[in-house]
Amino acid sequence: MNRRTFLRHACTFATAQCLSAGLIWRAWAGPDPKSPDDGASCLFTLSKGRLYDNGATPWFATISLGSPDQTMTAMMDTGTANTWVTSFCCSSAACKTKKYKYDYGESTSHERIPGADWQGNDLGAWGEFESLAIRDRICFTDPNRGRIHLSMKFLVAKLKDAAGSTNWRDLDMSGGAGFPVIFEQPDDVNKPESLLPVILQDGLASDPVVSFWHDKAIGGCVVGGVDASKYDAETRNALSLTSGAAKLNLWTVRLDQFLKGSTPMLDGPVNLALDTGSSRFKGSPGIINQLIEQITTRADGSKLPTTFSDPSLIAGFPILTLDMNGYRYALSPEDYIWKIADRGTYSLQFHPLDIGVDDKILVGSVLLDHLYSAFEYTVDPTVPCNLRGNRVSLYNRVY
Repeated sequence: MNRRTFLRHACTFATAQCLSAGLIWRAWAGPDPKSPDDGASCLFTLSKGRLYDNGATPWFATISLGSPDQTMTAMMDTGTANTWVTSFCCSSAACKTKKYKYDYGESTSHERIPGADWQGNDLGAWGEFESLAIRDRICFTDPNRGRIHLSMKFLVAKLKDAAGSTNWRDLDMSGGAGFPVIFEQPDDVNKPESLLPVILQDGLASDPVVSFWHDKAIGGCVVGGVDASKYDAETRNALSLTSGAAKLNLWTVRLDQFLKGSTPMLDGPVNLALDTGSSRFKGSPGIINQLIEQITTRADGSKLPTTFSDPSLIAGFPILTLDMNGYRYALSPEDYIWKIADRGTYSLQFHPLDIGVDDKILVGSVLLDHLYSAFEYTVDPTVPCNLRGNRVSLYNRVY
């Protein structure tokens, strides 16, 4: 959807209301996140892979590990504290689908971490994540700066799906780089380091911000800055994090209302986590099921399916609008109903998922693909790496 269409859809249901409230294009108060004086930041080019029905983002960056280079694909993920890659020694069904796996035995630059050992992690519906911390060279090509090399501690992982699940197996990349609200303690031998603090410490960037843009099959993740050519500064919506953001380590903001046309669908505000590692809306079953029920109910009371093969049914779904901090973001049916790669069917991108909090949902690509998003940190000496997530600024993309 281009910017003009996005704005048009936002005002379809009530043009006069949009104009009087100054919604999506309202001017913002306060300074824009500054770019380093020398323009320094690190750009990871993003490619769009196939969309599976596991709720994970289809977007990934291509990097290499070790010496000589071992190619890896990694999601750039604001929904995790981990920086990880699939281990060569993993032989599970989940690992066998991975095109790339890291073998530290083939790298002359790898370093074992004294005292580190394999750690087991139960990830619920996703299954198991067994990890070992190791240090090696990470390389990527910044289109503006050429080849960049880092030395970094990350996790090598063995993956195993939960019973009846194929979430890990269907993940269309071999690892991920986390940008959580609060980074892990890097001095813990079993914890990874994170890209943003390492890039700042190495002097490759000076701004504690990670930003994202997407455009059809290509996108960008700017670590340590923003790309002002990709967004309309006058549309900035600076969203403060809610009180529970640090506890869950998710970039959680307040969603004031979710509308079907002009009709509110929520009983009141809820917490919305902006998660670049996710694709669809997912979270509290009570909230998600409430939304699904209203979205799929036609005016005459008949029901629309949540999964179907006939694309003509998409036109029967409503325009949905998110109201956040006085700004409204509209999603057409084509935005939130996606064709699933491995099934050839269309699926409503709303999924109940118990995350232990009754008033919280997450969203990734379904919303963020249409916006420029900047995840901004502030200096806080009381937390690891001295950085704490402060707010998320959303902008209209410039196409």
